Amino acid sequence: MDLDLDANDAEAVETRRTRVPSSPLAPRQARRWLGWLEHYLPPDRLDSARLMVSELVSNSVMHAGLAEGDTIHVMARADDARVRIIVCDCGSGFELEGRPTRPPPHVHGGLGLWMVDQLADSLKLDGPKGRVSFELDRGTAAR
Repeated sequence: MDLDLDANDAEAVETRRTRVPSSPLAPRQARRWLGWLEHYLPPDRLDSARLMVSELVSNSVMHAGLAEGDTIHVMARADDARVRIIVCDCGSGFELEGRPTRPPPHVHGGLGLWMVDQLADSLKLDGPKGRVSFELDRGTAAR
């Protein structure tokens, strides 16, 4: 599975990958897996990373058309300046024109991608492949 790091791996301090089986427990498993990033992110940024990965994995479970147990790939790479996290489900994909927007107050759900866009320092969407990546700068406080 090529998760397209979009950066020179030679700059990476550490890169790890995991596979999370699609299930109601998948978001929690992905959040816990990010614990190794405590050496690279201050606590507030790590909390943001956990929230964002939880939202993205939840989207995979709920919207990608995956069967129970299908694989959701999660990768994180830390370098001297930032942490990049990629979630890829290889499911049905999604279409989004422009940046994610906040849904109207009367709409239930739909906050996940918008929230990730608000919290991340950068966001990259590859909807047809079911892949979303975000970056957090290591030296800045949460927005």
